[in-house]
Amino acid sequence: RAASHKQRETAGDITILSSSDDDTGDDDGTGDDDGTGDDDDTSDDDNSDDDDSSDDDDIGDDDDTGDDDDTVDDDDSSDDDDTGDDDDDSSDDDDAQVDVDEDGFVAVGQGGSDCDDSDPLVFPGATESCNGVDDNCNGSVDEDAVDVVTWYYDLDGDGYGGPMSVVACGQPEGTEGSWTDCDDTAASTYPSAPEVCDGVDNNCDTEVDEGVESILYLDADSDGYGDSAVSMVSCGPAVGYVGNDEDCDDSSPTVNPASYEICDGSDNDCDDEVDGSTAIDALDWYPDVDGDGYGDLSSPPLVACSLPSGHTSNQSDCDDNSDSVNPDGQEVCGPSDEDCDGLLDDDDPSLDLTTQSTWFVDGDSDGFGAPDALTQGCAAPAGSVDNDTDCNDSDASINPAAVEVAGDGFDNNCANEQPVVLSVALSPPTVFTYDTLSAAVSYDDPDGDSVTLDYTWYVDGSVVLQGNQPNLDGVMYFDRGQQVWASVTASDGALSSAPVESSGLTVLNSAPGPAVVSIHPPSPAEGIHDLHCSVDVPAYDADLDVLSYNFTWQVDGQAWTAATASTVYFGDTIDAAFTVEGQQWTCLVSSYDGINTSGTVSAITVVGPPDSDGDGVLDDQDQCPGFDDNVDADGDGAADGCDVCPNDADNDGDGDGVCGDVDPCPLDNPDDSDGDGICDSDDQCFGPDDVDNNGNTIPDSCEQASTFGYTGGSQTFTTPAGVSRLWFQVEGASGWSGSNQGGLGGITTGGLDVSPGDTFYVYVGGQGTESIGANNPMGGGWNGGGDGQNNSSGLSVGGGGGASDVRTVFSSSPMDTTSLNSRLIVAAGGGGSTNNSGAYGGAGGGEVGEDGGQHGGNHRARGGTQTAGGDAGGSFGQGGNGGGGMTPWNGGGGGGWYGGGTSTAHSGGAGGSSYVGGVDNASMQRGGRFGHGQVTITWAQP
Repeated sequence: RAASHKQRETAGDITILSSSDDDTGDDDGTGDDDGTGDDDDTSDDDNSDDDDSSDDDDIGDDDDTGDDDDTVDDDDSSDDDDTGDDDDDSSDDDDAQVDVDEDGFVAVGQGGSDCDDSDPLVFPGATESCNGVDDNCNGSVDEDAVDVVTWYYDLDGDGYGGPMSVVACGQPEGTEGSWTDCDDTAASTYPSAPEVCDGVDNNCDTEVDEGVESILYLDADSDGYGDSAVSMVSCGPAVGYVGNDEDCDDSSPTVNPASYEICDGSDNDCDDEVDGSTAIDALDWYPDVDGDGYGDLSSPPLVACSLPSGHTSNQSDCDDNSDSVNPDGQEVCGPSDEDCDGLLDDDDPSLDLTTQSTWFVDGDSDGFGAPDALTQGCAAPAGSVDNDTDCNDSDASINPAAVEVAGDGFDNNCANEQPVVLSVALSPPTVFTYDTLSAAVSYDDPDGDSVTLDYTWYVDGSVVLQGNQPNLDGVMYFDRGQQVWASVTASDGALSSAPVESSGLTVLNSAPGPAVVSIHPPSPAEGIHDLHCSVDVPAYDADLDVLSYNFTWQVDGQAWTAATASTVYFGDTIDAAFTVEGQQWTCLVSSYDGINTSGTVSAITVVGPPDSDGDGVLDDQDQCPGFDDNVDADGDGAADGCDVCPNDADNDGDGDGVCGDVDPCPLDNPDDSDGDGICDSDDQCFGPDDVDNNGNTIPDSCEQASTFGYTGGSQTFTTPAGVSRLWFQVEGASGWSGSNQGGLGGITTGGLDVSPGDTFYVYVGGQGTESIGANNPMGGGWNGGGDGQNNSSGLSVGGGGGASDVRTVFSSSPMDTTSLNSRLIVAAGGGGSTNNSGAYGGAGGGEVGEDGGQHGGNHRARGGTQTAGGDAGGSFGQGGNGGGGMTPWNGGGGGGWYGGGTSTAHSGGAGGSSYVGGVDNASMQRGGRFGHGQVTITWAQP
């Protein structure tokens, strides 16, 4: 159809009408022409069929309707013409009008208002529908259609409409049929979008982050398990929170479900069981029904942390119903294995033998055992019985149950007869204190049984010995004057005889033995020496009597009667006036106990020549007659009376004609070649000036020196030719310094007399360095500096300084004991410091090293002494190390004669002690050297 159409665009609630011409002659109701030149100025002109002429009525009396006829005199009606009924021809009005589609309206061309008289559904007032047709003939197409659709703009292009809409029959581009997008500015937000954790309702279900956020729980102890009492909701991880609430104690990192349960009174693994059977250190406990401390061998264990009632820790009871049966039980004869070792009765080496029975061999099988054929056992061995009453076990007809047969010479019924002692005689018949008495016994046994004798010895009525001893030793049991006898009893094993006594004997006196004597002096001189006879070893008297001695003399074999003595003291003397050269004198001595006299002993001496000068040296042996050979002031072996230089042992050893005691230079000839007032043998520097301004005992004018620096190893010095003295200045190394000062090394000096070619080994100490890394003891200076130790990675602790020293024994290891013991002079190292406040290193040196600085009242490291290392850890030559069992942050001790100690907690190391025991003119200074150590050796070069 050629009707004009109105289109409506809708944006939200705003309706926009199109004003675009279609270049045809069917303008809409506006006043803007469609491009033809013959439109009237009405708003409802049709195409080109207003009238038949090209000159529409341009008069001003047209009506206002859009259906003008051909006349110029229209009235106000829409179908007016000159007649009242148009004919069928739309081009010529007549009085007849035709409604072709029978919708009650005639076509516009017939003066009617039906804009499409071929469609009965199109007429004025018809319902507008979305069909592209002007159903109501109002000049607009599909406006306010009853089936119009609201379309919603999809601004973010996610396929879901937003709140901005347009009403249209057809779907405009960029719209959707429904408003389901809750945020049409975000393409990730729409009803079927996946919900993500971003604080946005991504799927438009009015819930934010549902299904993707989680509950987090506080993990205060950082063990990976949260506290159910403290939680938060979060989409992602949060510091200090975890995704579980399984921690039963969030104050302890060792308590959580992943921990092992241990026996400590806590629920370590959060299984609501404290110290349960799952504890890794829980023990197996075994039932102890009988309460003997040993568990049932066959029962399974009960696993628990502590001893349950009625249980024990072992499973070794083989019978838990008897408290006498267990591994500590005593095996006794019986059916039980009392000690649980699997062995019973006689098979068990731990059997209580007192529970065994005694069994006797029944050799003749007559039911009676032999008394001398017995065995012990829990059970009777084969061929044994429990009695020992058979007196003849080789004859079954002889036993206690047999009938005695008179006159057959046998004891048929074993009715024993007792033996009898016939006599007892003692010998020897005369007895002294030292003698041994013997008892000879005669006895008889009617049955011919074997008999044993029992002796009882009496001394003065008291028993001194009893048993099977037939002899009595006088040394032990009797003395002079005592009465001795014996009583003897015979036994056949079953019956004993009556005792029989011997006659008594009285112990007689024992004569004393000889003494040992001698004459003094052994080589007497005529008229000079008295002859003294003395008892060197007293005589022995068995009776312990007080002895006296009788002395007699002979001269040349003849009795000397001028002087004899019988005395109780040990000696007798011949005056020197009676002696003549060549005489032989004999001293005869006997001892006497008041009853008996011993035999005589003698001593002989010969008188020698005289001693004219009375010096005790016989004339024929006198080196210096007329003078006392015993006076030798200089000890040179020559008596002063005959000594050229009595006060000079070498008698002018330098041969300069002056005795050594008055010679200013007794070893030198000439005495002082350079005239400097110093003997040549003592002169280190030949020249007129031996001045020593620096006090090192080396003359300044010929002083030379070698200085040894730190190398980390031993260095060697050999004494040059012509050198007789060395001077040492030894300086120890300092400890490490951080924010606190490390201890300075000590300084020692001293001299030593030497010979050319003497070799010395020089050990120069290294300065302490930083201890790098946590719990890594290090930093001790070479030659005894102790290591420091840190408990973090910071560089805040250091080692002690090494000592410097001079030795006579080389070792590649400075701490070799033999080499250390050869040190002549030592300058100690200082202690290492730490960066803890107050923790400076103690200075090395002096007889005692300085203590280390103390931090916060902690243990103070102590300096080394002359006899011991400093507390803690100092030792001979070595400073204490800050590692091992020490709390970290400890400076190392300085090396030294004895090393300084280290602290046990956060403090500086102490200095070591110095040593000058191997040199002379020595001095020791505490501190004074910073850095590595140094040794200077000075000598006088002639």
